[in-house]
Amino acid sequence: NPFAMWQEQQTEWERVEIDYQKEEELTECSHQSDVFMEVQRFDLCIEYREKMICQLVRKRRREIEKERSLDILGEAYEEFGNYQKALEYKKEVLDIMKTYSGEKNANTAASYNKVASVYTYLGQYQLSLEYCKKELDIHEAIYGEKHVNTAAVYNKIASVYEHLGQYQL
Repeated sequence: NPFAMWQEQQTEWERVEIDYQKEEELTECSHQSDVFMEVQRFDLCIEYREKMICQLVRKRRREIEKERSLDILGEAYEEFGNYQKALEYKKEVLDIMKTYSGEKNANTAASYNKVASVYTYLGQYQLSLEYCKKELDIHEAIYGEKHVNTAAVYNKIASVYEHLGQYQL
């Protein structure tokens, strides 16, 4: 139905316009806050910064919800044995974690672990090893070499080397 397709397109354009307006609102709040700071109207500066924070928190919540949904989809595809699709979702979650949690964060390390696991299922052991080593770097930075979480990553790396038939380092 051409009319229905046109309506869908209109709805998508409206969503894009709304997102653009929200970005403009954030920019405007930031600018107003800076102006009020310059003229020492701290009450108004605070008001505009608080508005900005509320908008950013709402935006961050959407990203967290998106990350959770993508993570669940990745797990479901992995359970069904569709590892390529699982890998797509888990990599997207990893990108979100790196963006919002940072590179040296336990949640980011967990995402590296999940991607490594899928590569192991796919038999792509070199890629699995690459992601395991990134996870290890994070765990060593956060917990140190002698922590139980770090030891679990060492064990996983040993398992990948075993799949590769490399029993000696």
